[in-house]
Amino acid sequence: MSGVRAALRMATLGDGVRAKTTLFLVSLLGEWRCPRDRPLQLRLRAFDRSFTCLIDDHTQLLAFKDVFLDEDYRVGRDIAPRVIVDLGSNVGASLIYFRLRYPHARLIGVEADPVTFKRLQRNVAQFDGIEVVNVAVAREGGTMQFLRYSGSSWANSLIPLWGPANISVPVKAISLDDLFDDYELTSVDLLKMDIEGAEWQVLPYFRQLDKVRTIIGEIHRIDQEAPSGLLECLSDFRVAVVAEAHHVAHFVATRD
Repeated sequence: MSGVRAALRMATLGDGVRAKTTLFLVSLLGEWRCPRDRPLQLRLRAFDRSFTCLIDDHTQLLAFKDVFLDEDYRVGRDIAPRVIVDLGSNVGASLIYFRLRYPHARLIGVEADPVTFKRLQRNVAQFDGIEVVNVAVAREGGTMQFLRYSGSSWANSLIPLWGPANISVPVKAISLDDLFDDYELTSVDLLKMDIEGAEWQVLPYFRQLDKVRTIIGEIHRIDQEAPSGLLECLSDFRVAVVAEAHHVAHFVATRD
């Protein structure tokens, strides 16, 4: 898709002429980043609801495109989730999508990056019933170094997938089992996972997989390990790889 066509498509998310124009213009810029104390405010509209969001760079804008226009996290019509856990919430695009699509579901969002988490808190505060926590999900609890990439916040991770990071910061980490225990989760209808390689530290060691009905998200190639190797952990699920590109597999796993 050409740059202009992609920008026109992105503009359809804007609420009003001014918002559409802003989205069109920033989409044409390619890679960009705002000063930390001057985020870009967007007025968006989806599912007949208007809302505002603050973003800091082009990858956060792309997250809204992936979620609302491409519907990366759309699941089957027969699924009406009551509890959704969102690992890797970024600035909240996926949580807002889930809230608008499933207005009665309990939503729990997890974001490791302390800077991105502040944007997440602000962006989801305009919606009821969204719980967010600033931790990294890993194999076990403790303090871990979180890698931050300047100008590409959706690449930030516990795992150095994209080469040397600009900076690393200490973050609190917990296991997925501890997260389930802390929130007293006995059944999760939808587990969304986009944690930039940390899924290799999480899925093989998660002992409460039987409580999860559907998983949707990404698996990244780590060293020579193909995404298909990690999907073997989901033998009790019906797994579909819906797209695979740039060493990332997008998948949906549903329990029969």
